[in-house]
Amino acid sequence: MKKIFYLGSYCDGEFKDEKRICSLAGMNKMKGIIAALSKDYKVEIISSSLTHGKKYCPKHEVILGDSLKLFLFSSLGRKGIITKVLDILWFKLHLIFFFLRNIHKNDRVIVYHSLIYVETVLFLHRIINFDLILEFEELYADVWRSGLSRNIELKLLKKADKFIFPTQLIPNKYNIPSDKYVIIHGNYCCGLEKKRQYDPGRNIEVVYAGTLDPRKGCIDAIYSAQYLPGNYHISILGLGSKEEIDRVEEAIEEVNKKDGARASFKGALYGSDYEAFLQQCDIGLCTQDPQAKFTNTSFPSKIISYLSGGLRVLSIDIPAVRNSEIASNLYFYGEQTTFEIANGIKQIDMQKEYDSSKMLHDLFEKSRLELITLIEKERV
Repeated sequence: MKKIFYLGSYCDGEFKDEKRICSLAGMNKMKGIIAALSKDYKVEIISSSLTHGKKYCPKHEVILGDSLKLFLFSSLGRKGIITKVLDILWFKLHLIFFFLRNIHKNDRVIVYHSLIYVETVLFLHRIINFDLILEFEELYADVWRSGLSRNIELKLLKKADKFIFPTQLIPNKYNIPSDKYVIIHGNYCCGLEKKRQYDPGRNIEVVYAGTLDPRKGCIDAIYSAQYLPGNYHISILGLGSKEEIDRVEEAIEEVNKKDGARASFKGALYGSDYEAFLQQCDIGLCTQDPQAKFTNTSFPSKIISYLSGGLRVLSIDIPAVRNSEIASNLYFYGEQTTFEIANGIKQIDMQKEYDSSKMLHDLFEKSRLELITLIEKERV
C-alpha cells in the first residue's frame, strides 16, 4: 500500500491530559480526508499540536489503525511568552529533522494550511522536492487583517503543487487551474444515526456551535430568540476568550428576561459528547456576518457537522454556501438581522421528511475518487 504524509493540528484523545492545542474543526476535516484515503494509502499524520500547559510533554508515535499512524513531537510547555516562542522554534526544528529523515523526492505530503509552519514547509519543499498538496481552508489574512500574512499565503498558493479547497471561491480568485485541485466542504463520512425524532409536543431545539467570535454570529443567534415562540430553545456551544464568553452570557441573560424563546450556553463539547448533543437538536445555525472578509474564501465547516447529526440547517445566504454542492439541502435567510434569523428558523417545517445521510454518502464517494485522482496525477 502506498504511503502519504499529512501535516496538521491533530491530537488523539488519549493525550487530552497534555493539554495540546488543536483546532476541532480542522481535525474533523482531517478525519474526513483520512477516511477517504484509508482504502488506498497508509497515512502518517505529522501533528503540529503543542501544549498550552506549563509542563513538558514527550513525543509519541501512535498506531491509530491498520493504515494510520500519528506522530506527536515533544512540547516544552508554556510558562510565558519566552517559553511559547521557544516551543514553536523547538517544533520547527523537529519538523525539519522529521522531513529530512523520512520524506523523499516525489513523496506525497498533504499540508493543512497554518501560518506557524508555512515558511518551514516551503523551505523543505525547495530542498526535498516532495509533492506538496496544500489543504487551504481560508485566507487567514482576511481573518486577522494582516498584510504580512497575505504575502506569505500568496507565496504558498504559487509554490504548492496541488490543492484541497473548501469552496470554488479561492481557486477562482487566484486563477488556480482546475486540474490542480479538488473541492471538499468538510467531513462527509461522519454521518450519525439520528436518535431524536420530531415530536410536536416538545420544544424545538436550535443550536449554534462554533467559535464565540461575534463575527461568526453567536450573538445574533442569541438575540433572535426574542422573536421566536416559547416552544423554541437556542443552545450556544463553543470556545472563546473570557471577554467573548462574558458577552455571550450577558446576551443570554438579557434575552431570557424578555418574552419569547429561551437561550442557554453549554460551553465547549468534544468528540462523542458533541455528537450526542447534536443528535438531540433539530436545527443548526450558521449565522456569520456576510460582511466579514473571511466569508469570501472560507466555508463554514459547522454546516457539515450539523448535517451529519441529522439536523436541518439555516444559513446566511452567501456565495460560499449558496454555490456549494449541499445548497439544495439547506435553508437560507437573506439579511443579517436577528429578526430575519428568527423568521428563517420559524419557516423550517419540522414535520416535513428530511434525511441528509444519502447526500453525505454520495459526496464522500465523489470526493474520495476525485482526491485519489488528484494525488496520483503527476506533477508538471
